Amino acid sequence: MAVSPPPTAPHSAALQRWRALLANNEALLTLALTAVAVGLLTGTVAMAFRLAVELPLEQWFGDGRAEQFEQLSALWRFSLPLAGAVLLALIWQRLRPRQRATGVAHVLDRTYNHAGRLPFANALAQFVGGVIALISGQSMGREGPAVHLGAAFAALFGRRLRLPGNSRRTLIGCGVAAAIAASFNTPLTAVIFAMEVVLLEYTVAGFLPVILAAVTGAALAQWVYGSAPLFTVPALELANFTELALLAGGGLLIGLLAAVQLRLFARLRSGGDGWLRGFSERPVAVRFITAGALTGAVAVAVPEVMGVGYDTVQLALLGQFTVAALVTIALAKALTFIVSAGAGLPAGSVGPAVVIGAVAGAALGGIAAQLMPASHSDVALYATAGVAAMFAALINAPLAGLLAVVELTGNPALLMPAMAMVATATLAARVSSGLPGIFAIGLNSANYSSARFRALSRISVLRAMNTSVAVLDQPQLGATATAALLRRHPAYLLLRSDQHAAQLMAGSALAALPTAAGEASLEWARLPGELFNTAAIDATATLNEALERMDRAATDWLFVAQSAPEHSAQQATEVVGVLSRAMIAQHY
Repeated sequence: MAVSPPPTAPHSAALQRWRALLANNEALLTLALTAVAVGLLTGTVAMAFRLAVELPLEQWFGDGRAEQFEQLSALWRFSLPLAGAVLLALIWQRLRPRQRATGVAHVLDRTYNHAGRLPFANALAQFVGGVIALISGQSMGREGPAVHLGAAFAALFGRRLRLPGNSRRTLIGCGVAAAIAASFNTPLTAVIFAMEVVLLEYTVAGFLPVILAAVTGAALAQWVYGSAPLFTVPALELANFTELALLAGGGLLIGLLAAVQLRLFARLRSGGDGWLRGFSERPVAVRFITAGALTGAVAVAVPEVMGVGYDTVQLALLGQFTVAALVTIALAKALTFIVSAGAGLPAGSVGPAVVIGAVAGAALGGIAAQLMPASHSDVALYATAGVAAMFAALINAPLAGLLAVVELTGNPALLMPAMAMVATATLAARVSSGLPGIFAIGLNSANYSSARFRALSRISVLRAMNTSVAVLDQPQLGATATAALLRRHPAYLLLRSDQHAAQLMAGSALAALPTAAGEASLEWARLPGELFNTAAIDATATLNEALERMDRAATDWLFVAQSAPEHSAQQATEVVGVLSRAMIAQHY
């Protein structure tokens, strides 16, 4: 007799149909509607994180002045980051080591090494830790936490509803895009960041849902904060085409600065010579307090290093600093940020890249004013181009960097000058450091750069399996059950030994049995077909996960099992098909 399917709750039929539609990687309408739901969820979480940071600071500094750490006394500027680092260290020491991973690097690791499963415990640590880090003035940004929270809640959404694995990476991209758009009101940059950094591909099936999620997140941001761009700049245009050469040269310098940061970050994360040796393996308290003390000590003389620093960006855009001050801020921010990131503080890297790029670009603008006093562009043009250049060089996301300056300032005329800087900065950073973007440093995953992984992860096992399978729960069948089996003409026979393993045989072996009903019984051991050992794979898995399961089980065959609903009292699973390496190869 065949194994009967587990009971299904009446209200789960629609959910099962939804899952079946999502298993088709071309089901754009279903995926698009799901992306809107994910956008609402993750955008709301990102907005909650932003408000959790800004409201306490505005209570302290005044409305609209959430980043005015510069007005603190020297004692407060030293003590606040140090105290915040101590508090974070106390919290992090109570977490298990696997619960301490946060940020974009954690998202990439879980997406490409753990089938997109992001634990809620890490997301909770990210929320709490990110709020503490930013309120205490650590020299980092809020984008990393937003990306982590968006990806985690999108993944939890899919996991809770047991959505097919081929939609998992797309939903993570949707969560990332919605969170960034909700945090900064930059929907196009959010889309490109998600595709360029997280998903690493541009496909219609992936692009459209991410766009809808980003629009949803941006709508939430505009509902709360309005539609004005984050930074205010005067009307800008390139005054002299010879300045493109100066911009390209400035991009080269910014790229070299990014390369120094990347190499220092890599050594901090993996150990090195002298005081760098084994830094990443030091106790969490040592790492956090070192970062907090460094930020506090530098902030005594250069208070602009504290916090996200977007107020410093605005002043740089308006030309409110001298060239010497701008260079000092750029170097101080680069040092405090990279040590904080290397220590593992739970905050982001994009904000510091924006600040460092803006002040470095503004310094270049000041130099241009001295070299070409009669004909030079506004310093804001150089500052915004510097933002794009550092973003591209440090994050390894040139297109997202270019679009960010347009959306953050609302000025498309900045695009061409920014392109001149981005090209040379990205080349200089890659060639001189030999490293990928900061998020991929130390990422132990060949899947991150694998075209095969991305292709197979887009296909559900439900799309490739053969569903013509008869499942036997005992090695012998009586005459009546055998006759019913013969009438079905299954392509495969499966004899289950337990929930995780079974033996497989081609259905053609049934030809050895008499065809007249009631004349024969089935004995599995006497069937003439070749036997194959198989292992179980969940129906939510992708073809890439199926290949990995085959390798672990040392088999070329799997049976696909649909688990019972979580609320069901029974834990049985229903076999819905079989899958082979040859079937996977057909779909690749």
